[in-house]
Amino acid sequence: MPILLEICVDTFESAVAAIEGGADRIELCAALSEGGLTPTVGLLRQIKHYQTQCGALDEYGYRKNVSVFCMIRCRRGSDFCYSEHEMNVMVWDLQALKENGADGIVFGALEPSGRVHREHCEQIAKAAEKLPLTFHRAIDCTDETELEENLKLMAQLGYSTVLTSGLKPTAEQGVETIMRMKTIATTIEQVILKVIF
Repeated sequence: MPILLEICVDTFESAVAAIEGGADRIELCAALSEGGLTPTVGLLRQIKHYQTQCGALDEYGYRKNVSVFCMIRCRRGSDFCYSEHEMNVMVWDLQALKENGADGIVFGALEPSGRVHREHCEQIAKAAEKLPLTFHRAIDCTDETELEENLKLMAQLGYSTVLTSGLKPTAEQGVETIMRMKTIATTIEQVILKVIF
């Protein structure tokens, strides 16, 4: 399986640098200093416009299409527990980003217990329709004893990628858990684990 280079960006300039630097995919956010929040439609559109007009060329001279996955997260905070009103805001944001060219969605929600929140993640999956879904590093705030159950639930709901550092601050510290997650993922066949360094 080829290695996919994904770059997390929160400005037009950093998106251009990622595209020109060889990124295969961009995770588009606002406020990376807060862990990443929902980006504006204007930023997404400007990046998409850049790609069609000036973006990097592939080896055949065609414009390289770098996928842009948009973060859906309405506020800062590490609990990832959302109210009904917050969920409504995020569904509206998702729909606007989808209508303006988002290639995928990045989202995560937890119950107060630390388990993956089935209803909230399903709500986003339904709103995303056919767009690919990534479950973000909210997984790193869950209990390791719930890991297999959480990964299976994500796969059932249609999330095909998980951003993780192995439930630790860095991937280097969480390497053993990452290997365990990869083993679990191969048994459920739908989840592809991606490591954040």
